[in-house]
Order: sequence, then structure tokens, then C-alpha cells
Amino acid sequence: FGPGNLLRRTSPGAGMTVSGATDTHVHGNRFEDNFGVGLALTDRCFATRVHDNVFLRNGATNASAQLSLANLVTVSLLGNSVQNGFGDGVLVSGCANVTVAPSTLAPTAIAGNTRLGLSLIGCTSVTMRALMLQGNLANGGAGAQLQCTDSFQVSLTGASITAPTPVSGISGISVQRGGSLTI
Repeated sequence: FGPGNLLRRTSPGAGMTVSGATDTHVHGNRFEDNFGVGLALTDRCFATRVHDNVFLRNGATNASAQLSLANLVTVSLLGNSVQNGFGDGVLVSGCANVTVAPSTLAPTAIAGNTRLGLSLIGCTSVTMRALMLQGNLANGGAGAQLQCTDSFQVSLTGASITAPTPVSGISGISVQRGGSLTI
């Protein structure tokens, strides 16, 4: 899907949902002002590549993530800009073989979302490189820019993680259960 498409103000669901697909590429699109999640990829999608997209102000009605990935195998998130959403920036749950990194065109930047920047829940084999997490938790709530829960074989290198303001209860990285983490 892409490039150059604009998915905007879908009501009440997602800007785009992909379920059970193989060899999917979503690139060069704008997902903005959707009442639900901007892009949802679910149910055993294999070989998925999401790159060089812009996600802006999604999730207004239910504070959903701007980009949500659930139960995927081999997924790459490259060079996406995920900013100013009403929930988590990116939610990745139950996925294996995940790469979050810059693309040849742009960095991966997750900034200004009202809840967590990037949340990994129950994931294995996750590699994150040169990730920019900045100013998430914009509503002042407790949490982390990057949260890893029940995730294994997670590697983070060359990241830039900045909180919105020094506030009690906000951390750069939070790890809750899991193993084989390299930060």
C-alpha cells in the first residue's frame, strides 16, 4: 500500500487494518487524525515491512496506539514518524523477529504521544537501532518512553531517549519480566 496515500478521519475504526497477510509492504503513506488506530497489523501476518510512513494525531476516541502490531512473524518498522497521538505511539504484542530502525530515507522517530512511546509485550527476537523516542507521556502520566514486558532476546543500540520534562514516575526504559536483553 503506498506511496503517497492519505488515510484520514476514519470513524470509528482504524485508518487501515491488515490481517493474516504475507509479504506486505506499507510505505510512503500518511495516517492522520483517525479516531482509532492509524494502522493495525494482526493475526499472523508474515514478512511485513512498514516503512517511511507518517502517523499523526491518531487514536482520539479510545486512546489507541497510532501503530499496532499483534501476532506477527518477521516485521520491519523502518523510518516511520509517529507523533502526537492520543495513546501509545507504537504497540507491538506477541511478535517475533522484529526490527525497528531507520530507513535509507528517514530515522524512526516516536514523539509527543500521550502515553508510552514504544511498548513491546510478549515479543521475541527484537532488534532496535538508532531509535528516537522523545517527549512521549505528554499527558503527564507515569510510564516509560520504551516499555518491554515479558519480552525476550531484545537488543537496543544507538537510541536517543528523552522525557518530556523531569517528572516522578516517568522513565526512559522500563523492563518488566523478560530475558536476554542488551541495552
